[in-house]
Amino acid sequence: MFPVLQDREFYGWSERHVRTRISADIQSLQRMELQRKLNGHAGCVNTVSFDTETGSTLISGSDDLSIIFWHWDTGAKLLKYDSGHRHNVFQARMLPQTGGTKLVSCAADGQVGILLPMGTAVTYCVGCTQHTN
Repeated sequence: MFPVLQDREFYGWSERHVRTRISADIQSLQRMELQRKLNGHAGCVNTVSFDTETGSTLISGSDDLSIIFWHWDTGAKLLKYDSGHRHNVFQARMLPQTGGTKLVSCAADGQVGILLPMGTAVTYCVGCTQHTN
């Protein structure tokens, strides 16, 4: 699909290098199209990422301080919860090799949170780390 992906395999490029090359390639960008519109956040969405195990769950974080887990194939909202942050959520990522049991988030409040989504219940520890200037 993308010559850059073929080059990645041949040259052993890093993921970061490949992302930079794809985002700088106007022809690749022109071929992209909207796959799905997901409604659920009440504020600007600042982060989206796929789970690291199967790639079938999309995680989004927003100015509304919530994090939502979506089933990518159907667009169904699997889980929505308050992140525990006091300001805009800027990143929400599943931690690799945790079987989808741990998520880390950070926000404009300067805190990093570890979240443990288990079914419909969520346990979180926001403020585990506080960044200061």
